[in-house]
Amino acid sequence: MKKRLLICFLAVILICSPLIIGLFVIDHSVYYDEYLPYRSYYGYLRYFTLDREMTEEDEAVARDILKTAKQVFEYKGKAAAADKSVGALARYYRDDVVSASVDLQLVTAEAKGNSGYVWVIYSVEREHVFDDGTQSNSGSWDILCYWKIEKEKGVWTVTDVREAP
Repeated sequence: MKKRLLICFLAVILICSPLIIGLFVIDHSVYYDEYLPYRSYYGYLRYFTLDREMTEEDEAVARDILKTAKQVFEYKGKAAAADKSVGALARYYRDDVVSASVDLQLVTAEAKGNSGYVWVIYSVEREHVFDDGTQSNSGSWDILCYWKIEKEKGVWTVTDVREAP
């Protein structure tokens, strides 16, 4: 009985060792390593998806999402009057923007069935002119974001945003 138990134990170790070691030895993407301090913020399993290789279909969905995001970041006008059909991306609208420069970098994405996610890194700089004539500049640089996406009536929309603090 002990011999059988020992053989089973050794078999499990032989089978699982490469998998466990692989989690620590995998050659991660540059993004995975660069943003590693935020791994616990995003959650280990979610963060691990940064290394996922996306399909052409995933990339096509993500590019459409990024196109919408660029329009949101560059929106000029009052946030209250902006298009809310953009879902959770509406959080990026700002008031009184007269000019904006945005860089959206697609890291990876997955779109399966009616749900998925997009990892993106964005940088944005905006110039504001307020009603009283005062001016202000604002910006954020190299922000890693996880956007949860869902497809409803054939349209993919960002439904939740998780962004490093």
